[in-house]
Amino acid sequence: SGEDVPSEDAEPANVDALLETIVNATTLEELKAAYFSAYNQCKGNQEAQKQIDAAKNERKEQLNG
Repeated sequence: SGEDVPSEDAEPANVDALLETIVNATTLEELKAAYFSAYNQCKGNQEAQKQIDAAKNERKEQLNG
């Protein structure tokens, strides 16, 4: 064992909930934490990672005014 292979019955990350934490971040620090957490939970899911990246960039612009 020790291989990094997801099992067939692994729960997929709840991308909507992860995106919500990014969108609702109130500081850049919060945003950074939410982004890294969400991104890591979606390892191997490029589509989800793209959405997370886009949400992070959009929120970052809003927070930077």
